[in-house]
Amino acid sequence: MSEDDPDDVDRRPSGAPLPPDDRLWRHPSELAALPLDGPGQPATDRARAWPAAALGIVAGAALATSGIVLTGSLSPRVVEHQVVEKVAVSPLVSPILGDDRDLDDLVDRVAPAVVRLEAHRGDEHTSASGVVFRDDGVILTAAHPLVGADRLVVVLADGRRLVGSLLGLDEVTDVAVVDVDVDDLPVAVLEVAEDLEIGEVVVALGASPDDPANPSIAAGLVTGLDRWAAVHDGPRLHGLVQTDAETGLHHEGGPLVDATGAVVGVTTAAVDGRSPHGFAVPMHLAHRVALHLLDGREVDHAWLGIEAVDLGTPAQDDLGLAGGALVRDVVVDSPADLAGIGAGDVVTHVGERPVRSVAALVSMLLRCAPGDVVALQVWRDGTMHTTEVVVAERPDG
Repeated sequence: MSEDDPDDVDRRPSGAPLPPDDRLWRHPSELAALPLDGPGQPATDRARAWPAAALGIVAGAALATSGIVLTGSLSPRVVEHQVVEKVAVSPLVSPILGDDRDLDDLVDRVAPAVVRLEAHRGDEHTSASGVVFRDDGVILTAAHPLVGADRLVVVLADGRRLVGSLLGLDEVTDVAVVDVDVDDLPVAVLEVAEDLEIGEVVVALGASPDDPANPSIAAGLVTGLDRWAAVHDGPRLHGLVQTDAETGLHHEGGPLVDATGAVVGVTTAAVDGRSPHGFAVPMHLAHRVALHLLDGREVDHAWLGIEAVDLGTPAQDDLGLAGGALVRDVVVDSPADLAGIGAGDVVTHVGERPVRSVAALVSMLLRCAPGDVVALQVWRDGTMHTTEVVVAERPDG
């Protein structure tokens, strides 16, 4: 899918931890009792994996990331649950290239946390996948398969069927959070750092309706970042990870994982079934939205108030710019209008981050909250200007 598609930026004003051997992270105090990988200490740099063939051809290395805190307050039984640190003490994927056991090992690490959701609407239902990210039964999934559901059933990897409760959903980002009344579930490690790269190996997992313990898998490469896609008849989604993994409807809401087994995204729908690409909401965005929903808050998205299109290649060449979002129209009294941005301006940077396309601009705005002060670099009449904009809450409608 081309990014050079006209787009309206925001016209729609618009318990105890698991045993160490059963989890992918270790507290630092546990490391002394573990064998070293070699003559040195356990590696701490997250490695990137590259493919040599279609499935399972990946190279792995040890992973170390900063800890994340996940909290919830909707239910009296949900208490603060803290992942102090995520440290992989040995390679999560075999360094032997061309061996399908590499992929099998990766799937075995994540599969216990993959679930199937059935969203019932009277006599009809739709299915989706999800991933457990808190051991007290909190599940991350896609929003659009759950819209309008009056009853949810969650099928765990061990085959148990449980009643699910929808804690909240956000259609703008296609993220939803579901809860089941059970503790000590296997959890997946979430990678919330924004360091995914084009060319990186990823695997999408989707819950199988016939065999919950063995999810469907689709392996591929990251082929794009900050992309947009239309989800069926729903809103256009922005800031997506694009992959050439052949994902299908059974993968929707399931985890997209990197070569270390960490979840880097939540798979969303193919574009009306016509796109050759798979798409996922990146985990840094899905995680932020999930925490809002867990706290019982609606997700307030930042609004700039412009209609823009990608700056085409001829215009880029004429202006000497590497890309940008060409402003076509500005909503009266919107944040952009109040900051003096007008039609004909080209937004080239948000802070120090270059804006290559409208989709990239929208993706950057999704990182903001209403009330944030955002520095925009704008090309106007042959001169670059820096303008501070106080973004507002997206209007209804």
